[in-house]
Amino acid sequence: MEKVKVLMGVIGKGNGGMSTYAVRLFRLLDPERFEVTFLSNAAHPFYEKDILEGGGKIVVIPSRNRHPIAYRKAVKAALSEGYDVCHAHLASASNIDLPLLAVKAKVPMVIAHSHSGGFEGSKLAYYLHKFNQRKLRSLPVTRLACSKQAGEYLFGRVECGYAPNAVDLERFSFRPEQRAALREKYGLDGCFTVGYLGRLVPIKNVPFLVEVFAKLHALTPKAKLLLCGDGPEEAALRQKAEELGVADDVIFTGNVSDPENYLCAMDCFVLPSSEEGLGLVVIEALGTGMPCFISEAIPPEVEICRMVRRYRFADDKQEIAKMMLSSMGTPRRAPRKELEAAGFEAHAMAEMMEKLYLKGCGKEEIG
Repeated sequence: MEKVKVLMGVIGKGNGGMSTYAVRLFRLLDPERFEVTFLSNAAHPFYEKDILEGGGKIVVIPSRNRHPIAYRKAVKAALSEGYDVCHAHLASASNIDLPLLAVKAKVPMVIAHSHSGGFEGSKLAYYLHKFNQRKLRSLPVTRLACSKQAGEYLFGRVECGYAPNAVDLERFSFRPEQRAALREKYGLDGCFTVGYLGRLVPIKNVPFLVEVFAKLHALTPKAKLLLCGDGPEEAALRQKAEELGVADDVIFTGNVSDPENYLCAMDCFVLPSSEEGLGLVVIEALGTGMPCFISEAIPPEVEICRMVRRYRFADDKQEIAKMMLSSMGTPRRAPRKELEAAGFEAHAMAEMMEKLYLKGCGKEEIG
């Protein structure tokens, strides 16, 4: 039986939330029924090995910011290969070329999928986002979002399907041996370890976490802050840790290819973002069974159990630190049933997406 051809885009050299979601989805789609091609603005995207080993294809296109004309030409050329589905993953409406050109190319099913709850970028990009929102709402596409907040941010108050950013709960489960190995590697034995996993960029608000950690460290010197990820704010974060006198206890791991193991090494997880589409990493952290502390900006969809506690930016940092410290010694218990019931199990999400693809391109009876 002829496979359903899916075009995904656009991924790049990093392992941000959108690329991670797209590749995880790809790896769970039935390879006997679906053929997936990724558009990449990097010659060798972060997930290149995963895609190629999984039988996927990669089409490299120019950067839209640097070469807008060549970018559109390359996207048109890719679309001319003939696809049944175009799944466009979007952080904003500043660039809607992929869904727009896919509609013009008469791709049977075009999906515009919102993964962000707030804007991140330049003033020019923001104006483009606002300008393109109305155009995006009028396109004959299937609108999806990872949360209600992400849907309203990109599409406004119009009909939008909910497609939660799910995770492989088997992969993101607690493994004592991995915890022991990493805690020995980074000198975490006997220390209360607060963790963060994600990009080091302004919208993630990591400086706030460093300030809270300094308060926590004053309460219990045997504390460490494990920052997993990289980005343009790393130098400034190192300087802030130095100024606050906690530089020796703030550990920068850089980008990690096995986030599930680093989550196991932590004692509690913090997501301090000032804007967030969902906060997939919170679901990953919950999968490993640890307490999570989230900012007021994180969508409510991740508050699936009492292991998730929320704070406000206006709260006293000392009190936030005490709240985190109160989780010390909490036994690891993954809320597996709650995660599955909320739709955060990746295999169930992939099955849902398969049905959506098949229905959207008129091939429900395939296979």
